[in-house]
Parts: sequence; C-alpha cells; structure tokens
Amino acid sequence: MQNSNSDDRKQPIQNSLSLGQEQVAVFIGHSLRSLYGEVLAADLPEHLEALVLELEAKYPP
Repeated sequence: MQNSNSDDRKQPIQNSLSLGQEQVAVFIGHSLRSLYGEVLAADLPEHLEALVLELEAKYPP
C-alpha cells in the first residue's frame, strides 16, 4: 500500500511570490524599524522610571 501523502510532503510548495534578497532585506528592515519605533515611543513603565530616577540620583550623568 503506497501512501501518496508522504510523497506530497517531500515536494516544495509552489507559489507565485518571488522576492529577491534585496527586497526581503528591505521588507525586514522596514518591519523592524516600525516595531522598534513603537517600542521607543512607548512610555517607560512606572517601576522602571522609578529605578532610573534612583540611579540618576545615585550616579549623576
């Protein structure tokens, strides 16, 4: 008895999307800039802000 499902899984999935390495790098770069931009724009949590103030008082910049 031959299992055709196991043969199907060995074949690469075909799709019409074909991106070059440069396009992939641009996409990843844009995604990372967007993600980290949101992180940097977010408010610092209160417990971390208190810690920063404590450290700045102890070790002035």
